[in-house]
Amino acid sequence: MHDISPIRAKSGTNQEGNSAHNRRVMIEALRLNGALSRADLARATQLTKQAVSNIIEDLERDGLVVALEAVRKGRGQPFTPYRLVPEGAFAIGLQIDRHLTRVVVVDLVGKVIARAEAGLPLDEPSAGVKTILGLVDRVRRELASLFAQPERRLVGLGVAMPGPFGVRESDDTWMMPAWQQFPLLETLAAGTGLNVGLQNDAAACATAERIVGAAHGVDHAVCLYVGYGIAAGLILNGELYNG
Repeated sequence: MHDISPIRAKSGTNQEGNSAHNRRVMIEALRLNGALSRADLARATQLTKQAVSNIIEDLERDGLVVALEAVRKGRGQPFTPYRLVPEGAFAIGLQIDRHLTRVVVVDLVGKVIARAEAGLPLDEPSAGVKTILGLVDRVRRELASLFAQPERRLVGLGVAMPGPFGVRESDDTWMMPAWQQFPLLETLAAGTGLNVGLQNDAAACATAERIVGAAHGVDHAVCLYVGYGIAAGLILNGELYNG
C-alpha cells in the first residue's frame, strides 16, 4: 500500500516468547501509518509473514483491528489492508501539577473521548488523590455513556507529573516532594482497579506529540515542556530517549 512514503515501525522479533512485544509493535505500526497490508507489516516490522498473519488474526479476534475491502493494483494479486478499531481499547491519562490535575480518556488511536480537571491543594497528596479519584470516576461514567461495556476494554491509567522520581528528601518545591514521598501508584491502583504507570511530564508530552501531535511521522524531535519550570522530551529514531 505504501509505495512512496516509508512505513514507520519498530522491529519485532521472530524468537519464541515475544508475542506480547510483537503485538505492541504491530499496533504501533498501524497507529503511526494508518491501514497496512500483511505484507507491508512484515516488511516494516521484520517479522515473518506467518508471524504477522497469526498476530493479525489475534488482534481481529480481540476487536483491535478490522480488515478493509481488498485492493488491487495493476496486475498483481489483490491485498487486504487492516486498520485499528478506535473503540477497541481505551486508556486513562492523568496529569498532576502543583495546583492542577487533568484526566482524559483516549481511544486506541489517541483521540480524546472524555476529559475533566480540577484544582489540587498544594503539597497535600492525601487530599489531592481523593480529587483525582473523583475525576477518574467521572470520565469513566462518561465513557460508559458513550460505548457499550467499555470497562473490559480499559487497559490502564498513565500518570504524568514533574520528575525526577525517587527523590526522598528535597527542599525544592518544584519537585513536589510531598507527592514524591506519597505511595501514589499503589493508592491509584487500589482506588481504580487499573494497572498504573508513571512517566515524567516532559517525556509523556513528547510521546503524545509523536503519536498524534506535531512530531507524528518524524524520526527526531525535541519537545519543550513549559510549566512551572522548563523540561524537554527527546525523540530519537522514532523512539522516546530515556536518559
